[in-house]
Amino acid sequence: MFTHDRELEIVNAILRGMGEAPVSSVDDLELVDAAMAVDMLHEVNREIQSRGWYWNTDRQTFLEPGTDGQIRVPKDTLKFTPSPEYHTKRLVLRGNRVYDAQHQTYQFSEGIRADLVVLLPISDVPESAAHYIKVRAGRLLQEQLLGSQTLSMFTRTDEATALSAMENEEAEVANFSMADSWDVFRIINRDTFI
Repeated sequence: MFTHDRELEIVNAILRGMGEAPVSSVDDLELVDAAMAVDMLHEVNREIQSRGWYWNTDRQTFLEPGTDGQIRVPKDTLKFTPSPEYHTKRLVLRGNRVYDAQHQTYQFSEGIRADLVVLLPISDVPESAAHYIKVRAGRLLQEQLLGSQTLSMFTRTDEATALSAMENEEAEVANFSMADSWDVFRIINRDTFI
């Protein structure tokens, strides 16, 4: 079980997996291996979260134009998916601003709805996700620094098991529906697009 300082615990678990001594803080790192463990943890955390999971996806978020007529998404946004009713407008994210590619403008007169995948701190992700991120970051750093095939094969198995547990939790909790798919939505509402 992780305590409130999950990042420190994960970094120390990664270091233990490489036979290194634990650190007392992730803020002041003098050891190169510890600093690399923190960097790898942040990199893997971002990689895994960018896929979008039930726990880091804000569905049907209403985004309003600012006083300049531009729609900006929060800084922690990893992925922007406009609601299906905007599909024909070809809305895309450029930087942190929404761009209307059909009309080639950043200007909007009204708000839009979109699904946003946001980057959460490791302390806010579910246990299964934190475990998978820890195991994956540990394996990648281990291969990068030690290059041990024996250790790597062992943790690849651990990584596959951790990923399976996280995906099982996703399937149980996410409440998936075929109607969430753009292809299904288009067929159901085909009269709208004819």
